[in-house]
Amino acid sequence: MLIPLLALALTTPEVTLSGIVVARSGRHAATLVSEGRERPVLSGDRAFGCEVTAILKDRVELACAGERRTLTLSAAPARVAATNLPAPVAESAPSDVTLTRSELEARLDREMSRLMTETTLIPVMSRGQVAGFTLSRIPPGTILETLGLKAGDVLVSVNETPIDSFTTLVGLWPKLQTTGSVRAQIMRDGRPVDISVSIR
Repeated sequence: MLIPLLALALTTPEVTLSGIVVARSGRHAATLVSEGRERPVLSGDRAFGCEVTAILKDRVELACAGERRTLTLSAAPARVAATNLPAPVAESAPSDVTLTRSELEARLDREMSRLMTETTLIPVMSRGQVAGFTLSRIPPGTILETLGLKAGDVLVSVNETPIDSFTTLVGLWPKLQTTGSVRAQIMRDGRPVDISVSIR
């Protein structure tokens, strides 16, 4: 009786990597998936019975029950139920936000851990392709709320770049660190909304 229980305790589930967010500070984050559940992690965190020993730009290193594992991104995006996005219809932005670069960087520095562990992104599929990401959960009181985003919003494009994969979304990060303005198109309750952010 004891041996099967010990064997069960030592078995760790299959874990895959769905995305990596590369931070300028070097403290990268990643999203792990196991048995249909997603978990954002930082180096040193535990998830699905494994310890995250390192998050690098192209891979994540895990220690699972004494076994070392290396996870890399697969080329195929995760699939969810098909959703047809309606054609864009102009709607005014909820508000235009202006921030100083130092204020933005200070908030990101303070809130990055919460943003990585409490924000949930789910890919939206349209005609077999990723057509955006639903922000199914947003941590309250963070920069995401200040920018006008709400849980349930679907991020469709940023600065005219369609968000067609997690890699595209992550790849925008270095460009956004030097730009003076960000314009995001989202779908809210089935209607397109533009959010504009000016960075001084």
